[in-house]
Amino acid sequence: MRAPASAYLAGAVGVAGGTVASSVAGFASLLLLTQILSKEMFGGYAFAMAVVTLVSVLATLGLDRALMLRVAGIEPSSRWLRGGGLALRVTLICTAVAGALGALMAVTAEPFVSMGLMPEARFWLPALALSAVPFTAGMVLHSWYQANHRVAFAAAMPGIGDLSRCLFFAVVLLAGFGASGVAAAAVLGATVPVALLIWQARGRTRRAPRRLNGGDFTKGIQFVTIRLAQESGRQVDLVMMGLLATGAATADYAIAARIAAIADQGRQSLKPTFMPRTRRWIAAGDTAAALREFARTRDAGFAAALAAATLFTLSGMPILSLFGAFEQAYSVLLLVTLGFVLNTGLGLHAAYLAMHGEVGWSALLRVGGLVLLVALNFLLIPRFGAVGAATAAALTQGVINVASATLAWRLTGLIPVDRMQVVLIVAAVIALTAGATAALSPVAAGGLLGAAFLIAAFRSRSVLRELARMALARRARKP
Repeated sequence: MRAPASAYLAGAVGVAGGTVASSVAGFASLLLLTQILSKEMFGGYAFAMAVVTLVSVLATLGLDRALMLRVAGIEPSSRWLRGGGLALRVTLICTAVAGALGALMAVTAEPFVSMGLMPEARFWLPALALSAVPFTAGMVLHSWYQANHRVAFAAAMPGIGDLSRCLFFAVVLLAGFGASGVAAAAVLGATVPVALLIWQARGRTRRAPRRLNGGDFTKGIQFVTIRLAQESGRQVDLVMMGLLATGAATADYAIAARIAAIADQGRQSLKPTFMPRTRRWIAAGDTAAALREFARTRDAGFAAALAAATLFTLSGMPILSLFGAFEQAYSVLLLVTLGFVLNTGLGLHAAYLAMHGEVGWSALLRVGGLVLLVALNFLLIPRFGAVGAATAAALTQGVINVASATLAWRLTGLIPVDRMQVVLIVAAVIALTAGATAALSPVAAGGLLGAAFLIAAFRSRSVLRELARMALARRARKP
């Protein structure tokens, strides 16, 4: 049941294309939103969207992962999408839960505002509650396509969703529809990729004798816990900002965090192909190949993160000024980027653990990280605002990654870093911290990061060779 190497090439290209499209569209959407909305209203929008994302993750109940594991055990087909009946049942269950949670989100907006939540949430929470349904459906269908080895098509959907949302925002700006138009555009943008996934599956599904059981729900809760904890660097901190700070401060953090997330795109692009390839090597008993796969993806993802960090350090002020009066978020940008650099520097050790079946310990660590993040946010946000949230995010990423990497070493023998990797990580931490605190000028900090990037890029050259080899092999097979 092994997928051919060419499938991994197509998947890698699809993921990379979707990632680039998502980044470009996300950047353009931020520009449009800051033109349509006031700074305070944009902060409210960012807070509500973070809540919607967490609600959508929770609504899956982890059943999307159970769906993936069940369908992955069926003989794959180049023509049919297996497990259609199971996918339909899981989608209906999860979207029903999403609808219920969205309704709860809408009706509790007013009480939370009366207890001190930002006033802008009174509008945005009910307005965006409906988008939880298509977001949840998209997660389930995305997993189904991945399990059927349609990685490239599935990976393109987030980018298509972001592009659709960007186009709808442009219409809202030109038509002058304001905040109500933004809410409608967000819902429509989330619906487009779901509609495409359903359209692509019509007439191509095959049912399989696979049903859900109690174990699926138990494992699903573990996966949901891990996923919610993984969102700590993306959504939980935004929710905490909305709860503890003003709309303007939340807007500063939202802009900086969205830009900084580009530093994580390399790792995210490699993860969908890393997991099936590593699972294949582990199943075949070839641990050495699995470790090589880990090292290659770690080096490539880290090089991409350092490239983004260098750009943000040298040009962060001009980039932030494109969105309006956001230059004061420069320190926030560098600190959030630091968290992503730490995340990529230690590699995909959590995914490696998952491929070994070590889910419980990983879930426990992620929950611990989530608790730490919430505690640090309660401590730092009231005093330091967005800078406090960024500091909490960076500290949490550092602690949880070191702990998780140590666990991977103890349980699987994986050594996630070598000496040179440690040197590069330390250099990046020093440069970004010094740049954020103005201990180093942007040019000096950027120069140090640039040197680290060049070394990391040289170390990651094996990934480019592997992609080139697969591309040439695929071309040679064509008649």
